[in-house]
Amino acid sequence: KNIRRALSSNLNIHVVKDIQQLNIFYRLYVMTRKGHGLPPLPFKFFKSIWDNFSASNRVTFMITEYKKQAVASIMFFKFKNRVSAEYLGWDRSFNSIRPGTYIYWEAIKLAHSEGYKIFDFGRTSTNNIDLMEFKRRWGTKIVELPQYYYPANMRKKDNDREESIRYKVINIISKKAPDGIFKLLGAFCYRHLG
Repeated sequence: KNIRRALSSNLNIHVVKDIQQLNIFYRLYVMTRKGHGLPPLPFKFFKSIWDNFSASNRVTFMITEYKKQAVASIMFFKFKNRVSAEYLGWDRSFNSIRPGTYIYWEAIKLAHSEGYKIFDFGRTSTNNIDLMEFKRRWGTKIVELPQYYYPANMRKKDNDREESIRYKVINIISKKAPDGIFKLLGAFCYRHLG
């Protein structure tokens, strides 16, 4: 149903070919992270991925447009027989035309046309019920991913992360901070807290 709605909205898709378009991907990614109250990875992280993997066709960035306005973006890695969706961004003001659903649909079609056998929707916290449900509707198979901790006491800290005061404070600040400060917060968090 959501794919049909997206297809009827005359959305367009294209693969990112240059740094200007990579900036558009990043703008949508930052917008989404802010909406979730999660600090964004710095732009240089994505630029490094672009520089190191795009020439070998091991990473693809895609953008969905509606009436020539970018409304969704995705980044996925390609390795052996698998495509793994890693980062998504979208403009929530266009939710009614389902740009997120559309970009996943187009990514799956592209992966299939290139001969890949598995489309991995990526890792999801079991606490994120909405995202788990979104992925389930695609007919995905849930697979437990083993995690190893060193030192062993880090396991409890990681499992309680979303309930911690630090996490909640960062979440509130992320939602309210001006964009420039929000991006600096992301750079700080991923350098010092990750």
